[in-house]
Amino acid sequence: MTTPIRGTLSSKGQVTIPARLLRELRLKPGDKVTFEVEGAGLRVLPSRPDILSTIDQFAYHDPTMPDAVAHVRRERGWDEE
Repeated sequence: MTTPIRGTLSSKGQVTIPARLLRELRLKPGDKVTFEVEGAGLRVLPSRPDILSTIDQFAYHDPTMPDAVAHVRRERGWDEE
């Protein structure tokens, strides 16, 4: 079990995601997140595009697989490593 990380809810209902978690999850400004109610708790998950639907979209416009893979890597921040 991981150590809980606490945050504070603002008057507008906003919570800042701690920098450590942003780095670990490779989240950047503008990224989407998904909220899930789990029992009495709440889960916040990165909302990333499904890789197969992303590849299908690119295959429709550009059938070369390397371009689709490069797009997914950029979307997920994997090309920065």
